[in-house]
Parts: sequence; C-alpha cells; structure tokens
Amino acid sequence: MSRRLDDLSDRFRPLAMQLLARTVEAGIPVVIVDTLRTEAEHQANLAKGVSWTTHSKHCLTQDHAVLGSDLVWRPGGDLTEGDELLAFSEVANGKRRQYEQSKVLDIEPATADVYRVELSDGMIFHATREHKWLVDSGFGMHWVQTAQLRRGPELRSALVKAMDTFSPVLTYDVGWLAGFIDGEGSLAKDGSVSFAQRPGAVFDRAVGIARGLGYQVTIGSYGSGGLGKQDCLSCRINGDWGTRLGFLGRVRPMRLLSKVIDVRHTFQGTQRTLVMAVEKAPRRMDIVRMQTSSRTFISDGFAMHNCDGDAIDICPYAQYDAHGADKLLWDAGDPIWAKLAEIGRALGLRVGYDWKVKDCGHFEYVGEPAPHRSVAA
Repeated sequence: MSRRLDDLSDRFRPLAMQLLARTVEAGIPVVIVDTLRTEAEHQANLAKGVSWTTHSKHCLTQDHAVLGSDLVWRPGGDLTEGDELLAFSEVANGKRRQYEQSKVLDIEPATADVYRVELSDGMIFHATREHKWLVDSGFGMHWVQTAQLRRGPELRSALVKAMDTFSPVLTYDVGWLAGFIDGEGSLAKDGSVSFAQRPGAVFDRAVGIARGLGYQVTIGSYGSGGLGKQDCLSCRINGDWGTRLGFLGRVRPMRLLSKVIDVRHTFQGTQRTLVMAVEKAPRRMDIVRMQTSSRTFISDGFAMHNCDGDAIDICPYAQYDAHGADKLLWDAGDPIWAKLAEIGRALGLRVGYDWKVKDCGHFEYVGEPAPHRSVAA
C-alpha cells in the first residue's frame, strides 16, 4: 500500500528515509506519491500493462481459520476490520517472542495465484508466493516466504506450530464444568489454569470431565490459607500454553476467557512441522489480504505473518511535474527508473520495477537493510 512516511512501521520508516536520502545523493530528487487505487482500478491498469499495487500480496486463501482473542477459530474470509485476535510478537528484539492481543487493521478479499503447501502432519495450506511463515532453523526462528521454503529431499523447512486447533464442546457435562470453573477456577498471570474444591463428588466430577476431554492434570493441596480452604484440593491442567488455551477454548468458562489477553506468555510453539511439498496450484484462488496491529496471526495452529503493508511509491520530480501521480502516463522506458531500482535493491527492498508487469517507483519492505553501497548517478 502506498503510504506517507508517518504511516510506515517503525522498522521500515528509517529505511524509507535512507531510500530518499540516497536518491538525493544520486542526483535524483523525488516526491512521495499516493497511488492507492481500488481493486477494480488495479485490474484495469493491469490490463493496460501497468502494475498499480494497492496492497502487498502475501496472503492465505479465505478458508484458513484464524484465532480470535476469544479463542474462537474463524475463516479468514469471515473476519472484518476491528476484529480482535490472539497473536504474538513479530520479532524477538533480543528477547523471546510473547503472545499478545492484536487487531485487524485492514482486510479485503482478492483473487491471486497461490501455492499448495503440504506438511508432514497432512495439513494443506494454499498461500501466495510471498506469504511469510515462521520457521525454526535450529538456530532460532525467522520469517521465510512460501517460495523459499525448503521441501527436500535432503533439507526441509520446519514450520512453527503454536497449537492444535479446537472447537467448543457442546455437551451437558462440559457446560457444567464451564460453570464450575467460572466459580472455582483461576487463570494465573503465568498462564496456569486450575480449580479448587473440597474433596468429594463435585471435585471428582470436575476432574473426571477434564480427564475425559483428554487432558492430563495434577492434583494437589490448595495453597491458600483462606478461611475454610485449608482442606481443599486443587486440580491444575498440565501442558504448554497452547494446550491450556485449547482447554479454555473447548470448555469456555466465560470469566477465565476474559483474562486470556492479560497473560503475557512466552511464544515458542508446541511443535515443529516439516514441509513436504510446495507446488503452484493449477488455478487462481480467492485469498484474503489482512493487516494486523501485531503484524502476525495464528492460522490453523501455525504462526503466520500478515500481509506486508509497508511500501512506498516515489517519482522523480520531472516525471511528476509532467504527469502527477498517474502511473499510466509515466515513461517506464526512462533510464532513471532503473537507477532508482538499483538504489532500492542496495537497501534490500523489493523493487516493483523488477516485476514482469513493472510498477515504477514502488518499493516494499522485506527485511533488514543491506550494507550501504554507492550507486552511480
């Protein structure tokens, strides 16, 4: 999406400033232009041979489920602007990533070429070529585009899976357990989930239902010295944070669900799932372009990056004075665009000039900047 400098992320804004500074160093004064267009206008421009980007196209198909902050999985195609999600830190910043609440800032449907990504657990994703996945290389977690995923036979990318998906269990017993936990349960700041009660039929029933759902538990003495509570037993749900989120999402005790967003739990992922195959799908498919406040989301249990909205469009003054922001009138054959493209490549930016259908003056953020090197004017 073409943006003002103030609209860019904190990571991209300094790099965009470098882009502008280096164009001046190269003797090419430029102006930032707003070339945002609707999808219909974008398709019309493509038909005329000019790429006019409205959003970066790093997306999944609309059927893949996204985790909300209320612990409900919804198809990406059903989400709307303002919806709240449970996501995680985009970067570690020298520390471990953490789960965090996120919000859908922008979302729209589209149709695009996609790739079929098959995983070792049998899961099938359909994603665009430049969609980013969180991968564990063995030396840490980092973002990798679909086209860069290793699919064997010697090396395979290991995708980070945050948790298994889950659905509410709509039975009488589980409804009873939800009400019981709302009254006698707790969600601690460290993410531990437990409930307490005096020994007897009620406690035994609650423990039995939890075990019947497939969860392992630890029974112990209740640690509180409160009046009348010294003889209580406690039951703690075992497992990692993803497992405990699954318990809350399936049982759905309302009081505890409202506290999930307050837990700042470390994000590590419960599993590593290997990529078995990456193949271009035989037809274009409906996708959803989504941007979130955290720049991340969890889809079908896996850690994902949102559609990169960090992009900027610039135009040399001479072209702008003659034609304004109308790219259809810009002279794509002018060698000045190739010079601007070289500056962008030197900074590690994705350059629209390099695309099959050229988008002159368009630059997208894709990672950390490359070392400075001079560009001839």
